[in-house]
Amino acid sequence: VRALAPFASGDSAGVVPFLVVLSLLVPSLIAGALIGSASALRRSVGVAALVGFSILAYLLDWLIADRWLGAITGSSSGYAGVVVLYVLAVSATAAGLAAWGRPLVAIAGALFLGLAVPATGGPAALGYFLPAFFQHLQLLLPPSAAVYGIRADEWFDGVGVPTACLTLGAWSVAGTVALLAKRRTARPSTKG
Repeated sequence: VRALAPFASGDSAGVVPFLVVLSLLVPSLIAGALIGSASALRRSVGVAALVGFSILAYLLDWLIADRWLGAITGSSSGYAGVVVLYVLAVSATAAGLAAWGRPLVAIAGALFLGLAVPATGGPAALGYFLPAFFQHLQLLLPPSAAVYGIRADEWFDGVGVPTACLTLGAWSVAGTVALLAKRRTARPSTKG
């Protein structure tokens, strides 16, 4: 048997795309919740913090998954784009919800952990064996879109990465807009 798209030497079971997404999910939710609920941050500083966190999370992930484990074989730009946008999508969504009320972050947690993680198909890529409901969610929610994008980059020469990035970019923009909209309404008036 010869694999059409062999796994990386550091990922003999092909589980790294799922594990990368799962390992970045909770830290991204926490960072977004902290950034969104820090009312002292100016709008531009909050957005810069989200972007900075996304880049830092990617760099840490890259050092572990690629440099240390040797588990990444796809294009470095495709992988970087998916991971940075994924972390930004999750953290910006959490920040936008937290800005409107800290308890709202639970919505992002429930949505991403309760629906999107099962929609990924898990580490064995069993998404096509899931009920149709979860299959329809696969490209609509950040965690499952990110797994799809990383797998597309790793094994299918990047076909599918733009689709995943489109989903992740839409969530990033929506979360950032929610954060900025709340910060705009919360700013005290300086007229007087």
